[in-house]
Amino acid sequence: MTTSHAARQMLAAIFGAAGVAFAVSAGAATSSDRSPDEQTNLDRQTTVQERRTNDRVADPVQSNTESGQAQDRLVAERVQAALDEDAELKQARLRVQSEDGRVRLVGSVNSFEQKDRAMEIASAVQGVSGVDDGITLRERPQPTAVR
Repeated sequence: MTTSHAARQMLAAIFGAAGVAFAVSAGAATSSDRSPDEQTNLDRQTTVQERRTNDRVADPVQSNTESGQAQDRLVAERVQAALDEDAELKQARLRVQSEDGRVRLVGSVNSFEQKDRAMEIASAVQGVSGVDDGITLRERPQPTAVR
């Protein structure tokens, strides 16, 4: 196997069609430079190498997305646990959403103090890069006047 032939195979295995195009434009041997038997063997080798490469290499976008989602779930669980442990927020109805380390608190509390406390707790949790406020205050029933 010649050096240019080895380079072409390596590029084809790593970069697929783009590597082949690059190899051809760089002056590597082309199908017209080979006998039909050599080309058939090379095609088989390239196909086998592409299959092996495709089987081994995970889609980096998918794996990053999956690990990001797992990280978001972990951050949301930590924040939810911290909120649930706080005595002042036992009666609060809060849910935690997380995306890219940023959490959003959604739900309702009885007072501004509880709202501030929830935001403070969430921002102190490891892995939280920011906190968005989706908390509402519950309306308290107005006392009725006795006549």
